[in-house]
Amino acid sequence: MTRRLLLAGATGLVGSRALPLLLDQGWQVVALGRRPTGVTHPALTDVQTDFRSIPQQPPADVAVSALGTTIRAAGSQAALRAVERVLNERVVQ
Repeated sequence: MTRRLLLAGATGLVGSRALPLLLDQGWQVVALGRRPTGVTHPALTDVQTDFRSIPQQPPADVAVSALGTTIRAAGSQAALRAVERVLNERVVQ
């Protein structure tokens, strides 16, 4: 049985390191990211999104969010909150 996993933030620091491990473990991965992953694998569906409007995906067995930032990169508490909370909430809706 194929296990399907949704990985949000697949092109970031954490997500880009998790992606090959998940594929090696036999997961069918739907990778959501702002950029293409650059990974070619038969079990990978690469979905580009700005996270304001996430394309509808078939149900997954597991959803993992690797979305995150730092206050320095975000530039303000409001921008940090937009990533750390708002974007993560959009992924699970």
